[in-house]
Amino acid sequence: MKNKELYTFVTTYDGGTFIMQLRANNLSDAVDTYLFKKLKPLSKVMGFSYNKKQIKEDLEIGTPFVKIDKTKNVFCFGCTLGKKFALFNIIKTSLN
Repeated sequence: MKNKELYTFVTTYDGGTFIMQLRANNLSDAVDTYLFKKLKPLSKVMGFSYNKKQIKEDLEIGTPFVKIDKTKNVFCFGCTLGKKFALFNIIKTSLN
């Protein structure tokens, strides 16, 4: 079994910053796990009503994640949570 990579999510939403780490096989799996499994319990702390359909629609409209220029293993994407914009920064974290 392949070791899963560690990903750090730094989310900026409504004046707050929320940080979480998780393990996944790849970036796409990490984003799916964060958005559709980990984010729902955080929604109460972050102050928005979780809407899986809205998040999926936002991701289908734009690029799910963009590599940050002049960096290694750093990506970002944005979507609407409730009625406000959220910016998600993702760092594929090396433990070596």
